[in-house]
Amino acid sequence: MKISNDILYVGVNDHDIDLFEGHYIVPEGMAYNSYVVKGEKTAVMDSVDGHFTDEWIGKVKEAAGAPDYLVIQHMEPDHSSSITHFVKAFPDAKIISSAKAFTMMKNFFGTDFADKQVVVGENDTLELGEHTLTFVTAPMVHWPEVIVSFDSTTKEESFLATVKVPCGTKAIVSLPAGEAETVWYGEERLQSVYRNGKITVEL
Repeated sequence: MKISNDILYVGVNDHDIDLFEGHYIVPEGMAYNSYVVKGEKTAVMDSVDGHFTDEWIGKVKEAAGAPDYLVIQHMEPDHSSSITHFVKAFPDAKIISSAKAFTMMKNFFGTDFADKQVVVGENDTLELGEHTLTFVTAPMVHWPEVIVSFDSTTKEESFLATVKVPCGTKAIVSLPAGEAETVWYGEERLQSVYRNGKITVEL
């Protein structure tokens, strides 16, 4: 699904699951969100649940060819289960994530992908050419390794990629003119595109 000329949605839908995290009823199922951000280099934002690996890899290939980076923002299985399959499919790609996330990868998969890893922290950036991703650490928004990623390359289009956040999280959209807009979220998962502004998240 096209979000903009350079940002594509490559997530998948799980219509079979009936409980989110074994507790919350989800009658419509779940969306495992993943995005492609294209520039001179291409980044994929997050992987998906392992039951949908092949579908996701196919979407990534169609949207991005051979991507340069996989950005992992959260290590819960519905975000991380397909990492090893991504590495096999795209052996030249680097993995971008927090230091704690790479420690968790070692525990989950038996490897921290040392030859591919790029560790990022607060306000670190990833240059893609036309787009620049800025990383913000958000420990215990959900799990301790969490980061979110913000692309504010143009005034016409800004993009915030996040992980699951608590219901009622407040996002402050700071507009160039100095105005501000507050948006409240009532869903477990926040994935948003904003135009003409910069986003910060208040927890």
